[in-house]
Amino acid sequence: MTSTTNESNLPPHAQARDRVSRILLGHPKMLLDLLIGYFRFSWTESIDPDTIQNYSLPSIAPNLAEHRHDAVWRIPVGQDQARYVYVMLEFQSNRRWNMAMRMVAYVAALYDSLMSRGEIKHKHAYPAVLPIVVYVGDEVWTPKLEASELVEPAPEGLQALQVSHRYLLLDVKRLPDQQELQSNRVEALFRVERSGKPEDLDNFVAMVSDLFPGPGYDDFKQAIIGWAYHVMQKAMPSERLPEPGSVEEVQTMLQSHVLPWGEQKRAEGRAEGRTEGQKELVVKMARSRFGDSVAQMLSARLANEASFEHFERISELIYACATGDAFLAQLQQRRV
Repeated sequence: MTSTTNESNLPPHAQARDRVSRILLGHPKMLLDLLIGYFRFSWTESIDPDTIQNYSLPSIAPNLAEHRHDAVWRIPVGQDQARYVYVMLEFQSNRRWNMAMRMVAYVAALYDSLMSRGEIKHKHAYPAVLPIVVYVGDEVWTPKLEASELVEPAPEGLQALQVSHRYLLLDVKRLPDQQELQSNRVEALFRVERSGKPEDLDNFVAMVSDLFPGPGYDDFKQAIIGWAYHVMQKAMPSERLPEPGSVEEVQTMLQSHVLPWGEQKRAEGRAEGRTEGQKELVVKMARSRFGDSVAQMLSARLANEASFEHFERISELIYACATGDAFLAQLQQRRV
């Protein structure tokens, strides 16, 4: 449960994570991909995404402050769809040791809100709640998942009277890539969070493009645009990218600029690696033939050299000279 935050006051990485939450929580088809891909309850197999309702109700805390859940979705279940499951998603970028007890309070607050709005029609018939914490922090999530584990051991006879409630956790940064979820939009989103690669971003943007045929979901689209810009700019720190104005512009920037730039940098990196390898080889050859002092002098001379042809001429000279002094003299004379 989070209070409203002015995103412009957050640092860039926090803004990006806030946008990730809005992407994940902003569309019923994303919710459905989350449930089907990671939890696989039998009742999720027949869900019609058009019947999923955003039910993010405000709730009143004990101090009378109003809070709003990150997202609550109401899903009809059963053959007659007369019953509902409320999926409560809480998005975390920091570890909270008492998260299990906070989730107890969040579920209770949700029930109070439903009751005050007249949404609970029958006594003894509170709807089922599926509580999920989605965590995108860099450190491993260590807080307890079960509220009873936060309570000190009760005296004899009181154990059964203590609070007990459990939530489900998705620790995004530690989820393995799952090949069977290649067509899952949430897995594509999580893959970008794990890798930060523009190639994965391109794949995700292409996958969610089918969610935009009609009007609406403006906040969802803006979250994708802002988050994608952050990912692209982070991948190209030496470049200043123009901010895209639409999802289509994001795709254009990726295809025309970001991905080609990345491939060029990778090619340059491979060439640099081969150059360094060749440089190490000739220095090793000189050390083997003439000793450490000659090798150190050669290494200093080659500090800024990046020519394959130059290294080839030096290796030929190493074998042609009988002594280290002769080799150094030839280097100086030939200006190799």
